[in-house]
Amino acid sequence: MPQTVEFTFHTTAGEIVRGHRFINPDDTVGGWVADSAVIAPGSFVELDAIVGPSAEVGPGRIVRNGTFLQEGEKY
Repeated sequence: MPQTVEFTFHTTAGEIVRGHRFINPDDTVGGWVADSAVIAPGSFVELDAIVGPSAEVGPGRIVRNGTFLQEGEKY
């Protein structure tokens, strides 16, 4: 079965934002991240985490499995 490489988010304004699997600094595959999200250098997104549209992840942070950063949320 082919692996999904894109994900679609829907914003509160009804817009559609594409997303992708994040590649962590150690080259492991991370969770789903909206293309409009900002992930600072050195941050990790674990495989079962989601970073929504316009969300921001600060430097050196780890977004843990099961976490869903909602639209515009800062972590």
